[in-house]
Amino acid sequence: MIQYASVTPVPTGGRGFSIVVNSPEKVKTYGWGASGEWLLPANFTLGANISSDKIRNVPTGFRSFFATPELRTVFAIGNTGFGRGNLIGFNVNWRWQKGFFYENDFAQGDLPAYHTVDAAINFKQPKIKSLIKIGATNLLNQYYRSAFGNPSIGGLYYVSFAYNVL
Repeated sequence: MIQYASVTPVPTGGRGFSIVVNSPEKVKTYGWGASGEWLLPANFTLGANISSDKIRNVPTGFRSFFATPELRTVFAIGNTGFGRGNLIGFNVNWRWQKGFFYENDFAQGDLPAYHTVDAAINFKQPKIKSLIKIGATNLLNQYYRSAFGNPSIGGLYYVSFAYNVL
C-alpha cells in the first residue's frame, strides 16, 4: 500500500520544490558486504555475495530518504566451458532483496521483498573469434518494483553476438 506524503498543492503553472534539511541529531549509516567465488573441477564456478546497509538514530518524524534494503544476496553457479571442445558455457544467478520502507518526495511505503533468477547460455565460435549468448534477466518474469514511482520490472530476454572476443 502506498501512503502519499503530505504535500501542498501547487497552483496550475506554478513550480513545486522539495527543500532538503539536515537532521538536528547525528544519524548513523553503515554497511558491509562479503563475497566469495569457488573454482571447481571441470570449469564449474560457484559464487555468493551478501551486503547490508543500515541507518540508526533517526529522530521520530524525520524523513531520512534512506531508500535502501537492509539485506541483499546473490548466489551463482556457472561453467566457462564444457561439452565437445569446451565450447558451451552457462551462468545462473538467484538474487534476493529484503523488503524495506521506501521514502521519497512524493510517496512513502513498504516495498515487499523479491527474488529473481537470471540465466544465460553461451556458445563459443573460435573460428570467427565470436560468442553467441542467449539469456534472460528475471527469467521467471516475477514483476517487482525497486522504488515508488518506478515501473514494475519484468523479464528481459536477449540474444547477443560478440565478435573478436575469443
